[in-house]
Amino acid sequence: MDAEHECLLLHTELRWLSRGKVLMGVFELKEELLEFYSTEGNMIFCELLKNEKWCAMLAYLANIFNYINSVNINMQGQDKINKYFPEIEIANYDWIRNPFSSLCTLSFNLRSQEEEELISISVNRSLKIKFSEESIEEFWISMKELFSKISKKALIILLQFLTLYLAS
Repeated sequence: MDAEHECLLLHTELRWLSRGKVLMGVFELKEELLEFYSTEGNMIFCELLKNEKWCAMLAYLANIFNYINSVNINMQGQDKINKYFPEIEIANYDWIRNPFSSLCTLSFNLRSQEEEELISISVNRSLKIKFSEESIEEFWISMKELFSKISKKALIILLQFLTLYLAS
């Protein structure tokens, strides 16, 4: 047979990136595999390799996995993660996690009204107790009426990390 591959290994250990090429290898060697399995007496696999519909699905999946593998390889490399997930200055949002910290009023991204509301929250002892008893989300939701500007800003940021695992 005029195969690109000269030998067929029954078992081989694959590297992680090579695993995406397995289906392409099976598709390229389908004639050789058919000959091998017919001599070995594995008729189940022989019937699959003779089935045109199954071979068409194999070709389709091999093509998709080959494309996914190439996309995966192109996305890898140094500093590629920052291209897709730019760094967020986490320190600018410490005031959400602890509005009672002495450093929380040093946030650079707050307007004057928001900063005033944050200062009012940070000096209020009853709100500090409430903060320790509730989750961060519950606390900021409860602040909507009293401190609408800063609460709205905190909730917009917190909504980015919302989870629905309790919804099921």
